[in-house]
Amino acid sequence: SGVLKVVIATCALSLMAAHLSPATAAPAAQIISCVDLATGKERISKTGTCRTTEAIAKWHLAPTDSALASGSTTKSLTICSNKESSPVTYQRIRTSCYKHMQTNLYTRSSALPSKPVITQVSSTSYESASLALARDPAANLDAPIAYYTITSSKGDVKKDNSWRELTVTISGLRSSTSYTFTITATNVDGTSPVSATSLPVT
Repeated sequence: SGVLKVVIATCALSLMAAHLSPATAAPAAQIISCVDLATGKERISKTGTCRTTEAIAKWHLAPTDSALASGSTTKSLTICSNKESSPVTYQRIRTSCYKHMQTNLYTRSSALPSKPVITQVSSTSYESASLALARDPAANLDAPIAYYTITSSKGDVKKDNSWRELTVTISGLRSSTSYTFTITATNVDGTSPVSATSLPVT
């Protein structure tokens, strides 16, 4: 009986301690958000990846004791989360936080992609062509390329989501026809200047 009371009391104290101990709510050094390319709606990515219909933005926690970087190529995002005393974990994108929330400011570069450089164009079949790029036009590591837009001299336009590759393909072309191409790169903040026209390919 005496042993049972001690065990019950110990369990009760353990439960009380677990209930009262504050949850760790230190803000992450970086968060990744996904922006819908059609609607512009932004959400926090829980997995670090985004859908093919979204563009990726990488945000860095701004130190509270440093001035926010300024300029036309810097953006900021307010993230509201639980305070350290709260047992609930959450993050919300908001313009302002309530008193019971913890406010964290994140920043990132918002530079547009650089102008793509087409180094080679080749025919891959009777109705498709392949374009090789000199380098990744994502001048801004905080905003990877979401997609490329390829335009042919005959008016064909294609969006290509193979942004991880430096080779893009346009299909649906006409056989025995000479084409030249231009290409632009788009990230979460906008579209690059149009590339120089490629060499012709048939």
